[in-house]
Amino acid sequence: MKHIYSSSTKFLISIIFLQFVITAANAQWSTDPNINNAICTAAGQQLSHGITSDGSGGAIITWQDLRGGSTIAFSDIYAQRISADGNVLWALNGVAVCIATGTQATPLIISDGNGGAIIMWNDGRGGGGFQIYAQRINSAGVTQWTTDGVLIKTSPGIQNNPAITSDGSGGAIITWDTFVANFRYNIYAIRVTSEGTLAWSTTVCNDPLEQQFPQICNDGSGGAIIIWSDARPGINNNDLYAQHLNSGGTALWAENGIVFCAAPKHPGEAHLVSDNLGGAIIVWADYRRRDFYRDIYAQRIDVDGTSMWTTDGVAIYNTGSGDYIAPRIITDGSGGAIIVFESAGSSIIGQRINSLGELQWGAGVGLGAGTWPQLTNSSSGGAISAWHNVSNGKVFAQKLNANGAKEWGTGGIIVSQQGGQRPQLVSDGNGGTIITWADDRNTVDLTQDIFAQNVNTNGTLGNITTGAEEQPELKNNLRLSQNFPNPFDQTTKIKYEIPNGQMVTLKIFNLFGKEIKTLVHEIQPAGTYDVEFNASRITPGIYVYILQAGSIKETKRMILLK
Repeated sequence: MKHIYSSSTKFLISIIFLQFVITAANAQWSTDPNINNAICTAAGQQLSHGITSDGSGGAIITWQDLRGGSTIAFSDIYAQRISADGNVLWALNGVAVCIATGTQATPLIISDGNGGAIIMWNDGRGGGGFQIYAQRINSAGVTQWTTDGVLIKTSPGIQNNPAITSDGSGGAIITWDTFVANFRYNIYAIRVTSEGTLAWSTTVCNDPLEQQFPQICNDGSGGAIIIWSDARPGINNNDLYAQHLNSGGTALWAENGIVFCAAPKHPGEAHLVSDNLGGAIIVWADYRRRDFYRDIYAQRIDVDGTSMWTTDGVAIYNTGSGDYIAPRIITDGSGGAIIVFESAGSSIIGQRINSLGELQWGAGVGLGAGTWPQLTNSSSGGAISAWHNVSNGKVFAQKLNANGAKEWGTGGIIVSQQGGQRPQLVSDGNGGTIITWADDRNTVDLTQDIFAQNVNTNGTLGNITTGAEEQPELKNNLRLSQNFPNPFDQTTKIKYEIPNGQMVTLKIFNLFGKEIKTLVHEIQPAGTYDVEFNASRITPGIYVYILQAGSIKETKRMILLK
């Protein structure tokens, strides 16, 4: 349909255009919660995303990707790195981590401590159920281990519920549960080195009854602490157990683990973090107080496996009438922890507990309305949480200082107006955060893409940088010519010159900041380039094209007539 604009509407569009050009020329991270930064907008569904720090203020993001087919049976694993200033550093729409036959799903990611990451996923390439594979990717986006990943398999049967932590030497320790027989699951673990070799494997627990849902944290000495839900007391009355493995995979506590919560009616949802003294702090939800509603509890285990706090855990929140679920935990840097959880379907609540098991924030702090909270460290002993608000579909974030005071407004700040499923986040190393999520803003068939957003320490979106101040010599030598012909009706050519070899992108946007087409996204040597833009399928109007070389951008307009 052809659009007819009044003179007043054209003037308004011109103002919007000028604002957009100024923003695009000086900032890589979006400052608009309606736009954000696209990580992957490839065809098909992108989902099950994860994020870790790149160690330089940016992040590496991974996800499950259906660009190779329309069903989950064709899904692969991809990853992308975004820099501290919001530049996408690897191939457009991500680099392939695994594109083997069969289903690759639900990736998990940790830093490798050297600017890259280790990614683990469930893999159905062999048939007969999922196995676990892993891959290391370096800071340049190049995979380091066997093509399509290293098989993590030391146990019979199907591997379920994997979890991963760093081994402190560029490798990882991975745990999972495996179905054995007759409703029996056991817990296993393995260490994979920085070179992708399997250093050791061990059976963590093989008690005759059911053990499931392991979680893991490193012990600071090359080993790990693993927790799980254990049915030794009987079905639907699980206890929580733990085991400590040293750097060689030897169990340091009692055979088949030690129990740290034997309260009735534990549902099997728990998470942990190192206490930085060789032990761990664990948080979980259980039904001990009410049959159909859960409360939140925590326990600290020392390096010898002794429970340090109240028997069966300190009550983090057990006085309300709601169902309290989805707890997450991080260290507070002082031997204690910060915890967030959800009052099911309604609000996010935070609490801090010190090394002695004493609550620090009264009855808890309400962060805002929403569900599925996630958590990362902030500056000076505080935390940042992100969540999804089901009622309005938006992504929110809130920052708490060490005293539990909210720094980003009463109910948090809006990170994305476009919806967002299961946001994940990492610290940006400067008191702020990078958040990633999946949403369906660009499609009509409800398939999702991956987006990200930086939030500064003061709660503003995006970090404004001025390329001319940072690299004046490059700014002076970067040349972007006016497209020719202009105006044009079908095709036009864009000429540009870059002074030295670097990552170069050339993109077309409409007046409202929506990306229309990427013409260039690659590392190019110094030189002059001429790129043709075919607009035969694009609506007539005024468009902006942006050349980016390194952190510097140049912008011009073009007019399409038909």
